[in-house]
Amino acid sequence: MAGAQVFKTKDAPRYVSGTIACSAIVILLWRFWYMWENRRRDGLIAESGLTKDEQEQKGKELGEQDITDLQNPYFRYSM
Repeated sequence: MAGAQVFKTKDAPRYVSGTIACSAIVILLWRFWYMWENRRRDGLIAESGLTKDEQEQKGKELGEQDITDLQNPYFRYSM
């Protein structure tokens, strides 16, 4: 919907301003998704009653087993 606002004919053929605007939007959305996912995982793990050290240990163990970040409930995205 914002395409007509950020991709101007005068910027053709490279559309630098449109590309920068779209990149910034994607980066912000990605960050908010990571923040939301970290909070969601924190809530799920808080119910388990594990200490921080135990959570980190389990996260490392799953990471060593080649588990992806989506499959590993102990994984946290860094900000």
